[in-house]
Amino acid sequence: MQDMIEGGAEALSLARQIISHPSAAAIVPMVEAKLLAPLPRPVRMRDCNMFTEHVERFFERKDQLEAEAAAGSDQAAAQLAVAKRLRFDLLLERLTYYTVDPLSVSGPDEDIQWPTYSMAADFELEWAVVIGTRGKDIPLNAARDHVFGYTIFNDWSARDEQLIHMEMGIGPGGGKDFDGAVTLGPCIATSDEFRDMSDVRMIARVNGEEWTNRSSRHMRFTFEQAIVEMSRSRTIYPGDIFASGTVLGGSGVDHGRSLKDGDAVELEVEGIGVLRNRVRIATRGSG
Repeated sequence: MQDMIEGGAEALSLARQIISHPSAAAIVPMVEAKLLAPLPRPVRMRDCNMFTEHVERFFERKDQLEAEAAAGSDQAAAQLAVAKRLRFDLLLERLTYYTVDPLSVSGPDEDIQWPTYSMAADFELEWAVVIGTRGKDIPLNAARDHVFGYTIFNDWSARDEQLIHMEMGIGPGGGKDFDGAVTLGPCIATSDEFRDMSDVRMIARVNGEEWTNRSSRHMRFTFEQAIVEMSRSRTIYPGDIFASGTVLGGSGVDHGRSLKDGDAVELEVEGIGVLRNRVRIATRGSG
């Protein structure tokens, strides 16, 4: 896939020719295939705050967190400390991001083995742009020309560990940095598949229960704006991935819930497909 991305229009044209005149050697039925992450080792990954409602919900819970902390909840106290530290007004003013380990990628239908240092398992429904061509200081009106396609991005989050790191003011740290912490897939839908990016349906389900059903129209910032920001005085490369941040309701923390061992998470983005995984959480002391 990385070779195809770097191959540009010529590689895509060849792929279309193969699909138009398939041979037995070129096409594998889906029932006989196991899909891996479309980019198992991305060039780089960055997770952005294009959706701000998810963070706004966190700030809206401050009164509830204060009450829970007063009642003795250590987790509520930690969340409250983070909420008091962060500047929500700054998140609304500019597109910010943190870097993601490109060695932490998992793929469709993989079991996510939860890190033993965490007992607060969560997911995040995001989608992401995959860069197709190199560029630097890209103007907004040319940003779309640098897009290869889009994929689903599940940003698994160890909330208890994340709160510890964020309370120290150093970002999510080990809360989002473990084996398999980002699941990509089930494919990359090329940019020509999307005529209108402004109202793409996004759904999250846990064990078949719908937790959110929202749309890309709630994005405060666009992928084009992200490309402009990421290329400001620096080069972006084919295979770079910039994620959107979490759609409102597309994580357990938005509902005050955590995942349990064996929970099946399905993330669906219109035009891309459904990304499925099961989380496995070992009980403490089990090894």
